[in-house]
Amino acid sequence: VVTDTSSHVVVTGMDWLGPQMALAGVQGPRFAPRGPGLGRPAERPALPPSPVRATPAGAEGEVRTVRLAITPGSWFSVNVRIPADRLAGWSFSDTLPPLPAQAPAAGQAYTLRAYPSGQGWEGTLRIRGAEPVTVEVQDVYAPGGSPAVDEVVRQLPDWVTPTPTLVRRTALTF
Repeated sequence: VVTDTSSHVVVTGMDWLGPQMALAGVQGPRFAPRGPGLGRPAERPALPPSPVRATPAGAEGEVRTVRLAITPGSWFSVNVRIPADRLAGWSFSDTLPPLPAQAPAAGQAYTLRAYPSGQGWEGTLRIRGAEPVTVEVQDVYAPGGSPAVDEVVRQLPDWVTPTPTLVRRTALTF
């Protein structure tokens, strides 16, 4: 997982064993709880520039339009998390999907998920208010590797089926 300020190798388990048993023989810095698994700091991998671009495209009253473009590239998927209280609509469907009732109001967000396309993706977001809004962008590279990830995978026991994935999380404000 790579952010603007850090880079970590995070190992998660997909079965009841969890990652602890798989990591028992892995040498190097100790793994500690991080997000959904166990992680440790790692050197930043080389990644292409973020594929997401946002440009103003006008305003009507209290709602402004932002053109969102996701350029084609080597990514597996791109997720754009938009605060629900700021999103008035988008060009990807006639209406916004309903939000789950159990989600905490302050953290509710819509996630726009794009998968590879030779042309990339382009659409518009209708944003409430003139003040800037910050969205979280996750570009996912799967399979994804880096020297730090490759070193951990090399040391895993034979009974582990690794699925290396690189995730870059960035903030985009518009």
